[in-house]
Amino acid sequence: MERYSRHLILNRLNLDEFVGCKNLEYILLGNCKSLKNIDGIKGLQKLKKIELTLSKFLTNVDGFSGCEHLKSINLCNCNSLNNIDGTRGLKHLKEITLAGCDSLDNIDALAGCKNLEIIYLEECRSLNNISGVKDLPNPIKIVLTGYESSTVDGIIGIERFENWGG
Repeated sequence: MERYSRHLILNRLNLDEFVGCKNLEYILLGNCKSLKNIDGIKGLQKLKKIELTLSKFLTNVDGFSGCEHLKSINLCNCNSLNNIDGTRGLKHLKEITLAGCDSLDNIDALAGCKNLEIIYLEECRSLNNISGVKDLPNPIKIVLTGYESSTVDGIIGIERFENWGG
């Protein structure tokens, strides 16, 4: 890996090794079966996009703290992810994909993400509450699949919501 690179594409690694990569803008980590936390990216202020797909042992995203310019987060199929508290206050976040995050039961932490435009929540089997985003200032698109709309609290009051296959 080149330390001056702005993009990082890996398939297994401990993110603690990237504390000094201050110019990093994009991280793509796929199928990292050993990844349990992302604390090593705390404070990467230029990071704009991160994809941590298929990281089945990742339980939280507290490492997003201090990544003020994140615009896009993809946590697709992070089966053990049980909270997204690390997203609190990400003012620039526009899009988050939580599809297949089976252990996630709410998205309350997104309440302070004032620029959020779209949330993908397909097949989040434990999800039972999305009311945390209903008071966001801008219209938001929420994509849900695999649910009956009556089983998820907070859908009433959300203006734009798509349920493909519920």
